[in-house]
Amino acid sequence: MRKLSEQLDARLYLRAGNALELTSAGEQVARHARELLMLNRRFAKGLETGRDKPVVTLAAGEGAYLYLLGKALSQFSGPGASPHLQLLTRNRDESIQAVRAGQAQLGIAPLGTVPADLHAVRLTVVGQVLVVPRAHALASRQSVRLRDLNGAQLIVPPAGKPHRELLGRLLQAESVAWQPSLEANGWELCCALPNWVSD
Repeated sequence: MRKLSEQLDARLYLRAGNALELTSAGEQVARHARELLMLNRRFAKGLETGRDKPVVTLAAGEGAYLYLLGKALSQFSGPGASPHLQLLTRNRDESIQAVRAGQAQLGIAPLGTVPADLHAVRLTVVGQVLVVPRAHALASRQSVRLRDLNGAQLIVPPAGKPHRELLGRLLQAESVAWQPSLEANGWELCCALPNWVSD
């Protein structure tokens, strides 16, 4: 890596104790190297089989695979499907990192803002959903306003998760006081808990 860094006249890594951390330039070089390796493998496989079938790697979270991509992914299954689709299950930050590092050509992630080094296309807009027990006072309403949640104790995703961050920003903008009564990771778990749920 030192020789490559000198050859490219770019700082590719930083030392952190005994470990090395890639710089932005280092991530670009690593991405380029992975792309070249993938092209070489595909070329060799094409020579071996007589076919050169493209491979596309997609990084996305469980929720995206379950609720957003199901029908689209079915078009890439079966023996004649082209290109071949490889799936990586990653959370938002890991999906972004997989694209940056060249481990995936595409990533699907909930974004408030688009990182400057990436190109993004909006696939859908997902609203926030409040789930309450049938006996709750808000259960009979067709819609709930944020101020209706003032003083509520909510079951929410863990801190740092995109839905938790969005919910916190929305409630703060409306000066709504709230408390997380429980943190639950995963949509199915949140919706199975018999309490306030926001996800």
